[in-house]
Amino acid sequence: MKKEQISVKKTALTFGLTLAIIHVIWVILVAIGLAKPLVDLKFRLHFISMPFGLEPFNIVTAIGLIIFVFIVGYIIGAIFGFVWNKLQD
Repeated sequence: MKKEQISVKKTALTFGLTLAIIHVIWVILVAIGLAKPLVDLKFRLHFISMPFGLEPFNIVTAIGLIIFVFIVGYIIGAIFGFVWNKLQD
């Protein structure tokens, strides 16, 4: 019985967009000043003291982050789709 193949391009796009959307939310949180309290809470709940600080919002850095994570997500999604299809043969 042949198992169903998935579209490598659609899978790559889905992974890329998912990571990009998550980081758009992060960028918005940084821009409106809510990121630091959330990061502090996250580390405190994991018993970690954060020796680092958050940089002030910069639109160029924000756009670079979103583009970078989209590309990484796209590559990971493409690899996932390719491997999935090979394992279905």
